[in-house]
Amino acid sequence: MRNQLDKAIRRVMAVRHAERRRAAVLVILALLTILSVSWRLHQVGTAMTDDEYSCGYEEHAHSDACYTEVLVCGYEDEAPENPADSTREDGEAAPTAHSHTADCYQRVLTCTLPEHTHTLECLADITADVETPADWDEQSEGVSSFWSDAMTEIAQRQLGYTESAKNFTVDKALGETLAQAHHYTRYGDWYGNPYGNWDVMFVAFCQHYAGIPEDVIPQCASLLQLRTELENAHPEYITPGGSEATPGDIVLYTNTAGEETIGIVTEYDGTTLTVVSGAVDGAVVAVTVADP
Repeated sequence: MRNQLDKAIRRVMAVRHAERRRAAVLVILALLTILSVSWRLHQVGTAMTDDEYSCGYEEHAHSDACYTEVLVCGYEDEAPENPADSTREDGEAAPTAHSHTADCYQRVLTCTLPEHTHTLECLADITADVETPADWDEQSEGVSSFWSDAMTEIAQRQLGYTESAKNFTVDKALGETLAQAHHYTRYGDWYGNPYGNWDVMFVAFCQHYAGIPEDVIPQCASLLQLRTELENAHPEYITPGGSEATPGDIVLYTNTAGEETIGIVTEYDGTTLTVVSGAVDGAVVAVTVADP
């Protein structure tokens, strides 16, 4: 009878142990959820108040503080248990008290912040300085109906425009510096390539808002494409030198870096051309070009 009573007691204790284990797991899950929500709110708050980085993350590396020793054995300290080496005289296992050891704990990562190191990409804000078609339409308000005059006026209105310092993409093959980054411009965005090289797209933008049809002068994104299309369709538009240049003309010239680029003539004094060009050190500027 006594043996049956002991067995019944052990069954009850086993059930209680299982319930304690389930309760412990639920407590751990609840704690992890609370910690997760708390850290996420903290993370979002930090990202929203950080004026420099736009990645939405804190710079973080896991440390010992990010880990918690969690009790996983399922027993309360001093709770009864039935070790195999503890037996009664009648051969039945007798309840003994449980004492926690190192094996009862597990090191668990409870920090929900991802490990993150800030890079150049973290500074980029793809929403910064973005313009709309309504902004671009303003560039042609009140311009002349004559194409050459309109080209001159619109080109001069662009003077001082600079590519976005905050809105850029990084091509890691070129290097991770702002000098190698591709920056947003209104001209690239209008053309459909917001981060592309924009010296030729600047000219295409001016052509469009000056009202020059594409079947008269093609609107291109590269010098090679523009030259090829003009040679095929309108070779009469290509003239050597600058002696025949007039305001509103498109001119190809060699810049100070020895590279061929493009611009719009706004003045010619018989010796030099004043040309408005895009993508000159990241800006639209007026440059002086000697008559070839």
